[in-house]
Amino acid sequence: MAEQEERYYRISLLNKWFAISSIIFVSVLLWMFHDDYSRKWKEYQREFRQLEVDKTKDAFLEAEAKLLNQAEYKETMYALDEAERALDDEYEKVEELKTKIAKEEADNFRYASEYQRRKSLYDEVKYLYEEASAHHGKHDSSGKLKAQMQDKERKMNELAPKIEGSNQKLESLRSELKDYEKEKKRLEKGATAFMSEVDVLKSKLRKVDPQLVSIGNNTGLQNEIYEVDSRGKFGAGVARAMNVVGNYIRDLPVLDLSSPYYKIDQIVVPDVIEDLKFSKVPKVDRCTTCHQGIQRKDYMHEDDNGNSSLDPEEDRNQDGILQTVKQPFRAHPRLDLFLSSDSPHPIEQFGCTSCHAGRGRGTSFSSVVHKPSSHYQEEEWGEIHNYPTKNTHPDWFTLHHWERPMFPTKYAEAGCFKCHAGESEIEGGEKLTLGLALIEKAGCYGCHNIQKYEERKPVGPSLTKIASKIEDEDWTRNWIKNPQDFRHNTWMPKFYGLLNNRHTDERNDQEVHAIAHYLYQKSSEFEMADIPVRGDAGRGETLFNSLGCMGCHQISPESSIESTDFLPTDTNARKKAKIETHRNAMRIEQGPNLIGTGVKTSPKWVYNWLKDPNRYNPDTRMPNLRLTDQEAVDLTSYLVTLRQTFKETNVRSLNKEILKTIAAEFLEGSKSEAQVEKEIKEMSTDWMLSFTGQKLISHYGCYGCHNIPGFENQKPVGVDLTYHGSKMTKKLDFGSVQEAIYDQHDGHIELDSLKHLSHTNYGWFSQKLLNPRIWDTNAIIDRNTEKIANLDDAKVVKLKKFTEKTRMPNFGLSDLEVEAIVTALLGFVNQEALSSKIIPRTPENVYVERGQSLAREYNCTGCHLLEDKGGSIRPSITNWLVHFEERDKNDAQTVTNSYSPPNLIGEGQKVQTNWLYSFFRAPTPIRPWLKVRMPTFNFTEEQVNALVRYFSYLDQQDFPFVDDLNPEFTEGGYANAKNLLEQEFQCIKCHIKGNQMPGGSPANWAPNLAMAKKRLKPKWIVKWLLDPQKLLPGTKMPSYFDPASLTAEEENQIHALRDYILAIE
Repeated sequence: MAEQEERYYRISLLNKWFAISSIIFVSVLLWMFHDDYSRKWKEYQREFRQLEVDKTKDAFLEAEAKLLNQAEYKETMYALDEAERALDDEYEKVEELKTKIAKEEADNFRYASEYQRRKSLYDEVKYLYEEASAHHGKHDSSGKLKAQMQDKERKMNELAPKIEGSNQKLESLRSELKDYEKEKKRLEKGATAFMSEVDVLKSKLRKVDPQLVSIGNNTGLQNEIYEVDSRGKFGAGVARAMNVVGNYIRDLPVLDLSSPYYKIDQIVVPDVIEDLKFSKVPKVDRCTTCHQGIQRKDYMHEDDNGNSSLDPEEDRNQDGILQTVKQPFRAHPRLDLFLSSDSPHPIEQFGCTSCHAGRGRGTSFSSVVHKPSSHYQEEEWGEIHNYPTKNTHPDWFTLHHWERPMFPTKYAEAGCFKCHAGESEIEGGEKLTLGLALIEKAGCYGCHNIQKYEERKPVGPSLTKIASKIEDEDWTRNWIKNPQDFRHNTWMPKFYGLLNNRHTDERNDQEVHAIAHYLYQKSSEFEMADIPVRGDAGRGETLFNSLGCMGCHQISPESSIESTDFLPTDTNARKKAKIETHRNAMRIEQGPNLIGTGVKTSPKWVYNWLKDPNRYNPDTRMPNLRLTDQEAVDLTSYLVTLRQTFKETNVRSLNKEILKTIAAEFLEGSKSEAQVEKEIKEMSTDWMLSFTGQKLISHYGCYGCHNIPGFENQKPVGVDLTYHGSKMTKKLDFGSVQEAIYDQHDGHIELDSLKHLSHTNYGWFSQKLLNPRIWDTNAIIDRNTEKIANLDDAKVVKLKKFTEKTRMPNFGLSDLEVEAIVTALLGFVNQEALSSKIIPRTPENVYVERGQSLAREYNCTGCHLLEDKGGSIRPSITNWLVHFEERDKNDAQTVTNSYSPPNLIGEGQKVQTNWLYSFFRAPTPIRPWLKVRMPTFNFTEEQVNALVRYFSYLDQQDFPFVDDLNPEFTEGGYANAKNLLEQEFQCIKCHIKGNQMPGGSPANWAPNLAMAKKRLKPKWIVKWLLDPQKLLPGTKMPSYFDPASLTAEEENQIHALRDYILAIE
């Protein structure tokens, strides 16, 4: 008996475990297939497919109904029926012809085939004969081969007449049949053209809805879509069955590997590289996997007017565009600029996350790192996507450490800055542009280094001669403490009465004393001329309103500007309009609101300032209006009548004990306690005020906005913002600030909603701008409003020395301004844009960007319309015409353009570069009837040349331009040209000619023609005479010629007019 094998396991038990593990494995495998099959992006694609079905069905029915109602289509189909009936009447003849053609085609084919057979035999013998002749000479076989070849050729040629006769007979028969069917085919071709749109939609509907569920039991429509008439019932049924089964099978688990309908869509952008730490790979974006309609204009969410208040039952506009499209199926709102193939940013070249950030390789809501724009959106996501809110527990991870989470929608334009950092006006980035303008206006680069603005001058007035400008030191102290109390819309920020110093008002007053003392102690003398004549305030007010002062200044005791903050109901178009309204308001705030001028300074200083601003401050942006003594005195007399003063602010008298404490705090950093006490005792009050004032100015960074003696070489006091958008969130101090949801009815915190403020960089930026000192306190943010809810109760909780506390001042920014600045800050990233994606750094583009920057810095658009932006002065021109020229309001609005600064669109192709250079250096009147005056700016040589190049390159003109045309006239040519200008076209009825002024109202006058030779380009004159509306839409210049039908005589007239204009002295 064999020895039994020793085992340490039982087969029966192993079989059981194998069976159990197999069941588990199969279950897990099935679960895996099910989980993959039911992924969220597939749900979106199924839902989008149903949308496509519904939309295609509606479009098909609409197109078919439209087709059936077309008179031309009805006439064509009627004629087609008639043609078919006519053919039916000739049925026997047509059928007989078709039979004959079929028989003749068969004979023709037989003849042709036999001919080809005989020809191949002939070619074979011919080859053998030629070879024998070439290599064997008179060999006996060549004669035999020659006889065979001739025999084959004879037999082949016997068929040629039969083939030719058959071809002629076929042509005759076909021509005869064509005469019968010609009209029918012509009409069928016309009907096919009419039905092309319907056929395309029919084909699409078969593809997206093979079972035709969308049209229900409409058998007739089903038969039409599957073309039962042409295929027959059986053929149509087979086609439909194959379509249905094929669509079902190909999307089954595992089988969907072959050719699935539902699949991951991805875009690979080879020249955009992602740094994944261990490797650098091309950018891959899979956003379109869910955002199926992102490139489809027919999935735009709003109509062309930006209207979002739509009736859900009527969700289609006149162009058939769906109005109420939910995410993720909406099209991008600016397909003219983004994603579409004919836009500047096609999706194939830029992808999505290049601009919006996020993780492009993700295919789930979480893995792409979406970020909500508001608490309400976060709550909505919590319900839809299980986003982690107070009421939800996430079943997914949020990729907390992904370096570049997706920008919330309201900050989406931040991604534009990376490639458009050099531009001042970014098309499609209106909010970003506003943010950059606000950074410039507020002078953020004074306290924070920002590489883009390293060459900018301080935004605030020079304080080197403050004692000459503001004799009342009390006024200065009140202004330092609370500037908004004197001027409600000042851009001077508030340093006192803020969250971390509002309870130390007496100390604040001592700081103000010290700062003011230092400024006045260091102030140098400004030699001022005496006022030479007596002024008239009434004339001064008229001058102020007519000269153009209101292009940069305003006199507004109270805010009269409607809030431009966004509302939840605002459409994209409405938001864009609000941003432009805000930009216009900023343009007329280029200079200060002049209320209270008579209280702030002396008439003598105002007069000297108006006569020559650069004498007081060489760095000022205030231009010289070249005022006469009388004009300057009249303006002074008016401005000093504006005597608004502080309403509530009052600085306490000097308190030496508190002043000592402040001085000691600054000394403690470098000296021992005994040394500090000794030095304080030795200080006189004057010395202590000066020392403390200097330290406080350095501490608060006042020199960032103002020129202050002793601080000429100081570094910015704030952090570097050049790459602030890339700063890691963990490096931002959120302090003890919390957030909570407040009940909107009773104002109490909702249960369990209190928690630490969400750690996002944009959340930190927003709160820092709204309440710069918030991080020193225990403030609680209401998540509904994103504002401090416990403002009255918030206290300083951090045990910090004075010098360690946050010190950024409060600019009193609106919600829109904060949103715009945060957008810009998020765009300040440490990521170098690829040269293939940015505007080429050609000299032309660089100078255009430089010119745009100068135009914004010096507020050219406050007066002029430039690149379709600006002209903010025009409402004040209308106001002047009504109140000072006593015109009717409607009449004033009609002629406002005639009295406003000129439109500068197309200026580069219009004026000569030498003239433009000279004009910037020393402006001369071109339109002497205008009251508004082009001032003289204190431009550097570089700035003037940059502006001249800007206008040239903006209009694709050569630089420098040289076209010195000296017209030569034939005998009598000069007189004829003069007659054309003065008599036939009556140009001098509107234009000034040398010293000859036109008649009528100045509202209808036009520039002096005597300046044309030096000012205008000859080619531009020709274009202008030919079609002025094309060059400047809306111009009053009449069109005398039709460019579409210009005759040789008219062309000669245009050139004669040009030559005569250039000859006028």
